[in-house]
Amino acid sequence: MRKTCLCAVVALAFLALALPASAGITKGPFLLKATTTGVQIRFQAGAAGTCEWGTTPGLESSMGASYDSGTQMNACALGGLAAGTAYDYRVTADGAQESGSFVTAPDPGATFNFVVEGDNRTNYDAHQSVIDAILAHNPYGLPDLTFDTGDLVEFAASDSNWADFFTIEKPLLADTVFNPIMGNHDYEVLTYYDRWFPDSRNYWFKYGNAVFVVLDTELAYGSGSAGYNMVVQALQTAQADPAIAFKFVFFHKPGVTTGEHAPDATIVDDYLDVFEQYNVDVVFNGHNHMYEHGLVNGVHYVVTGGGGAPLSTTHALRDWTVYWESVYHFCTVQVTGNSYQITAYRTDGSTMDVTYGDASGGGHAGPTPPDLEPGGLCGFAGRGTSDGPVLAVLLAALAAVLIRRRRA
Repeated sequence: MRKTCLCAVVALAFLALALPASAGITKGPFLLKATTTGVQIRFQAGAAGTCEWGTTPGLESSMGASYDSGTQMNACALGGLAAGTAYDYRVTADGAQESGSFVTAPDPGATFNFVVEGDNRTNYDAHQSVIDAILAHNPYGLPDLTFDTGDLVEFAASDSNWADFFTIEKPLLADTVFNPIMGNHDYEVLTYYDRWFPDSRNYWFKYGNAVFVVLDTELAYGSGSAGYNMVVQALQTAQADPAIAFKFVFFHKPGVTTGEHAPDATIVDDYLDVFEQYNVDVVFNGHNHMYEHGLVNGVHYVVTGGGGAPLSTTHALRDWTVYWESVYHFCTVQVTGNSYQITAYRTDGSTMDVTYGDASGGGHAGPTPPDLEPGGLCGFAGRGTSDGPVLAVLLAALAAVLIRRRRA
């Protein structure tokens, strides 16, 4: 009973400090959950707000936002939209206005573009340089979708860390649909992650002629877990759908890497064969703060963790290594009909690595490289489990103390 009461006291004390005191729109707007007929607009403000949207300057449609006074989050679930269509929108709340744009998901076969970055965390100047580079150097213009491979912030229980994240990302997230991936720094029992991104831990969706699958590698994710079952179900559904040409999978902790964080045992043991069985095209990860491209049995494994965290290095290149570089960067992916192109860019706009694929590619059965197995040359990270609720509470409490000291 004492442990439960202590946890509750810590939680209540922290949450009492959590809500921003400033008026106006304090975070966002940002966009989630694009379909062919809808999208969700979210923003934080001191009062309930409204959303207006349309394909003309007059913004012909409007609705009141769903408002949670406890979290100060506004949400507008837009529906009845046309597929593959550009819309402008405006949000108003607490005496402030913000605007942006989005494109609904296209029908299968249409061209679309998405961007992948990750591990933003601590170096705000480097994070800013990545966002600036995406906006300046993506040859396809604004991406339709943006994915972040995890560790969006240093302390998940720090509202100020999240405020910095949303400030830096604002020019991108106001105009492109965001798809977050849970990282180990984003996971705390008092996390804000679920406030900003509800139902965004284990999820999948179809977009054009592709399926996108996002796995949370912070809770139990081994064979038989809810996350594992979701991945298998999504890939089985995509395999049976003739309209799906490509399968893209995202999670934080990589199984194919030579970085300072060794290959994750759960991914190696439980997922590599699944990716090959269901002809996955590309797996995107973070956790190691660098760019790394590996190719194992037809599946491209891209570690893109150069979004602002301290850069890391590699132990040694392997036979399956295609390219590696320790640098701040982002990746853009253009899907055109039955082909795709991945281009990795440094923040100065120069190209590091280009990967091409088509609908005839994807994973195929083959042996796991010995250096990814337990005791292999790349090391072994151990099977993934959750940190445990008690440890998470203690970490959150420590984070709160550190945050107070930084603000003092």
